[in-house]
Amino acid sequence: MTIWTVKSESQYKVKLKHPWVYRDELKRAPILPYPGAAVELQSEKGEVLARGYGNLESKVSFRALSFGLESGHPTTEEFVLYKLLKSWKRKQELGFTNSFRLCFGEGDGLPGLVIDVYRLHPDLNAQALAIQILTAGMDSILRKNPEIFRRLIQKAFEQKLCSFDNERTAIIFRNDVRVREHEGLRKEEARFVQTVKEIEWSNVPVLVNSYNRSEPLVLNCDLYQGQKTGLFLDQNLNISTFLNFLSKQNTAKKIRVLDVCCYVGHWSAQIAKWGQDHNIEVEIDMIDISETALKFAKMNAKGASSVNAVKQDALNDWPLPENSYDVVICDPPAFVKSSKDLEKGLSAYIRLNTESIKRLKKGAFLVSCSCSGLVSKDAFDQSVLKGFIRAGQPGYLLLRGGNAWDHTARPEFPEGQYLKMNTYQVGL
Repeated sequence: MTIWTVKSESQYKVKLKHPWVYRDELKRAPILPYPGAAVELQSEKGEVLARGYGNLESKVSFRALSFGLESGHPTTEEFVLYKLLKSWKRKQELGFTNSFRLCFGEGDGLPGLVIDVYRLHPDLNAQALAIQILTAGMDSILRKNPEIFRRLIQKAFEQKLCSFDNERTAIIFRNDVRVREHEGLRKEEARFVQTVKEIEWSNVPVLVNSYNRSEPLVLNCDLYQGQKTGLFLDQNLNISTFLNFLSKQNTAKKIRVLDVCCYVGHWSAQIAKWGQDHNIEVEIDMIDISETALKFAKMNAKGASSVNAVKQDALNDWPLPENSYDVVICDPPAFVKSSKDLEKGLSAYIRLNTESIKRLKKGAFLVSCSCSGLVSKDAFDQSVLKGFIRAGQPGYLLLRGGNAWDHTARPEFPEGQYLKMNTYQVGL
């Protein structure tokens, strides 16, 4: 294991268990045998601060897997397996027995690894693991032996953490993301490590927790080539928070909803179910630039009284009437993926919020979200504020939200708290 030394002025952060060390925070960093090789990080006095992996090609040059002397060899398969089983047990105890995020990188102690577990409709009697390996260090650990994921499923099945063994589990590598290029890795085509052959993975029904944790909700999506790992699960908490709030309002027996950047319609599907549960007629209009996403969204929101899908770039003019909606969901993709995108991305948030606010009736509700980790809560708040000013409407902040519980947020790693959700009442 190669020894690197961190500058004295930067070691306090590591002692507080922040998992990242940047290139300019290192005092001594000998060349590694390969990018992502094991590294022991020491203070200038020789104290062992952390162990993990290093990559001098990356701006974040060291990522910690363990701190102090708590693990002798954290870059081993056994260590990763231990961490994943620990995470699975903890999330099951939190109530995630349907589809959920098993591993959220640094939040679950495994930087560079994202795993979503998808439980399929009971008729299919199967589950899927969608895996993204995002860093050279995690790639060097897992590419040597993908058998680790089969072992994970078998152990999870034996420990009753899941209902399916390897025979009924698909394992999909979704390394088709550009962020890998920052680590010197190439973007790859999606591929199966193992599959359940009779299942059509490009259109598969998965189970997610419903807004009130009653019977699960069925959402169809593409687990093979859909965005990210096929479905965004991080809004579960925010959807539940907003709909439980809406349940306490004097809501009319008929409401009109606009879902902007709807993707496969998770928000719309949950609102439609809420309407059915409360004997409220829900009419939904959706906007998305992807025709494929809109097809899924219409299918998933079929519980609404009417669904209208509009193929549209949300940053262009909207062919939808102003002052017409009781609820607008504004949940765009990450506009800011690097610091150079910040100014342009904030302008996009301002435009989307301005147009969303214009579509709301007086007294109606705006749910505005950002999944750009590089956009601070304050900067996001300011972009929504500018939207209210440009729309010429007053607004009242009612609710705040963030990552769902399975997208583990650690206090020592604020960068992992990427998701923002603000709910406003408009125009009173």
